[in-house]
Amino acid sequence: MWLWVAFLTISVFSPATASGQGRPPRRVPSSLPSPGIALGFFESFTYNPGKPPSNFSAIGGLISQLGHTPAIVQGFYSWKLPDGTYRAFPKDFADYVTGQNSTPMITWQPGQCGTDNQVVVGGSQDQTGFSVAAIASGMHDAYIGTWADAAKAYPHTIYVRLMHEMNDPVYPWSYGVNGNTSIPEFVTAWQHVVGIFHEKNVTNVQFVWCIGAKFGVQTGVEGFFPGDDYTDWVSIDGYNRDTSGEWETAQDIFSTNYALLTKISSRPLMIAETGCVEDPNDPTAKPNWITDTLLNVFAKQMPRIKAVLYFNSTGRGYTYPLDSSAASFAAYESVVNSPLYQAAAPAQSLTY
Repeated sequence: MWLWVAFLTISVFSPATASGQGRPPRRVPSSLPSPGIALGFFESFTYNPGKPPSNFSAIGGLISQLGHTPAIVQGFYSWKLPDGTYRAFPKDFADYVTGQNSTPMITWQPGQCGTDNQVVVGGSQDQTGFSVAAIASGMHDAYIGTWADAAKAYPHTIYVRLMHEMNDPVYPWSYGVNGNTSIPEFVTAWQHVVGIFHEKNVTNVQFVWCIGAKFGVQTGVEGFFPGDDYTDWVSIDGYNRDTSGEWETAQDIFSTNYALLTKISSRPLMIAETGCVEDPNDPTAKPNWITDTLLNVFAKQMPRIKAVLYFNSTGRGYTYPLDSSAASFAAYESVVNSPLYQAAAPAQSLTY
């Protein structure tokens, strides 16, 4: 979430006309949205940089601390491990999360991670084997197919957030780096990957398409959208992280992208990452931001939002954890206990 301003002209691109390389689109199931919002989080845990198992005790610790079962728990998984081998479907993570009676969301990142599990920062985004052109060419099809088979065999619903924040130039698949200069080519790559799951009739995986708010490319960001036939959720990542300048409300951060996504898609909307820093000059600022954002703005002013995940960790120099103060943690507890946030993660694809 670095600030990156691009002056460019983006041609209008219609997802309906994008090439899916001959793969069939998903048949949209007929279903009604469930009431309320599914609440979840990302909590940092200790990945084994080689082979599983990883240590998920931090997730269990936060669940115990909150006294609440989250609807969704998120984990970040690259396509390749530090030694260059492909990373298998993370059954250990999925098992742990479903064992908590939650739904796992795998943020699935085309790229090779370091020993810190990161696929970003310091030039690591320049992995030509994971450009959108390489993905669309079929270079990774055998791996994608094997992963899809493992996901299909898994006996629970899985959310997969594929190639997230493509509008922020810090990932191998991001626009503006690694030779990725064509927005339509991102759509082709996305449809290529999801199309493999469709061909295999993988019905228990829901794909989450996600843009970043207030950073990266914003003009013409709708061009990245692959269409409802290839997406089960549309989502936004956005943070209030400026402790030295302007304090941003949820409306400041999310309203423009919310209006855009609800216009271009009939899918439910997810806030896949959000968080807030403490204001050193006002100890009430973060607690108030949490309650106003989740209980007022998301729950009452943005009705298409059906899932919200708090990023209970640090990111790119910013600190978001809920226990940064007792008041901030109590504010989130009020959200956890609100009747507005008791929905389960939908087990099937929804449309509005």
